Amino acid sequence: MVQPNASITPAVRALFVIDPESKIRAIIYYPLSTGRNMQEIKRLVIDLQKNDAENVATPANWQSG
Repeated sequence: MVQPNASITPAVRALFVIDPESKIRAIIYYPLSTGRNMQEIKRLVIDLQKNDAENVATPANWQSG
């Protein structure tokens, strides 16, 4: 990914969640100086699976269980 004027390097961190049918379900961009939150990424994937299985919406900060 390229993020013009972000830094002297052209790369930017990006996370793509792609489902089994090769459909992009979520994209999260991070500044080069910021690490990723693996708990949030896991929560996002579990949330998408729940949405698909039960056809429900989940609120902000939703946690499985």
